[in-house]
Amino acid sequence: MDPQHLSATLKSAGRAARDINLRPFETSGAEQVQAGLVPVVRRALDVGVDALSAVLSHYDVKGGPPPEVADLSFMARLELLAHQQQLETLQLAVDAVQLVSECGSSKRSLLRSTFAVDRALCLLEGLRFEGGDLGAFELQLGLRVRAEYARFRRDLLVLGQPELNNVAKHLELAGKRLGGLIDGDLFDEFRLDDRLMIHRLLGRVQAWLDGTDGRDTKSGLRLWQDLSGFVSLLVQVNHRTELVEHDRAVVRDALQKLFGGKPRTSVPPEVWAQLEKLYGRDDGVDGMLDAGLGQFAVEWREPLERLEASLGLKPGQEQDPEGI
Repeated sequence: MDPQHLSATLKSAGRAARDINLRPFETSGAEQVQAGLVPVVRRALDVGVDALSAVLSHYDVKGGPPPEVADLSFMARLELLAHQQQLETLQLAVDAVQLVSECGSSKRSLLRSTFAVDRALCLLEGLRFEGGDLGAFELQLGLRVRAEYARFRRDLLVLGQPELNNVAKHLELAGKRLGGLIDGDLFDEFRLDDRLMIHRLLGRVQAWLDGTDGRDTKSGLRLWQDLSGFVSLLVQVNHRTELVEHDRAVVRDALQKLFGGKPRTSVPPEVWAQLEKLYGRDDGVDGMLDAGLGQFAVEWREPLERLEASLGLKPGQEQDPEGI
């Protein structure tokens, strides 16, 4: 098989991974997941293993050191084989969440491995690589997810702690916001654990509003506490390595451009475009952006210096990637 055909088989495996749709099974039982999702994932893994095996067979030749693409395909193939084995191990599992989680992990591994091997193959053979930069794509998705999490936190926490006479109103608004997340185009990019929790919380909110659990005020207050606790945990998205590295670069660059040389009055458009991407890192910065502030450079000195310290950019400062 020539390099062009090898590249095509890798792209086909990547498409098979992208076609795996976890969402319909996130609230299903184990039997439904075993019958409807697991076979699709198995077939996609088979396609990926076959494609990587073909690449490995083509480039892993005797008589000299193998090229990078051979090493990558070898390691990627082992990773996919491990996922196949894990799915076999879970064949009789009764935990639907565990099954969906493994299927999601298999999907991500298949996407990453076929992308990386195809890029290395195209680079080696001088072929045009049309996959773009997966790292940049995932970073942009991560920034969008973080911003969505932050807006969700803002919309719920701005309501404050409910009183005995307005618990229903708070939970009704929370239910609408949770439903909006599930219907949104970013929901599939949320962490699986977060998606499952959002489904559970929405179910509990709807049950309370429908009176299924008696619509007791005290149980409503406990439900709101659970919602608030979940919302506060969403800031952990800031632990993602790619987001920490991105935010450090933005803060370092903004400090240099705004305060490192000739004093500026206003924030240049190209700097402002980068500062907007910090949304979700810091409540103070989020508040500025929500209020339409930050057009003047002086407004950014304290927030940027605070982020500089929390992101570990100042010598002797303890790093706090959460930025909260």
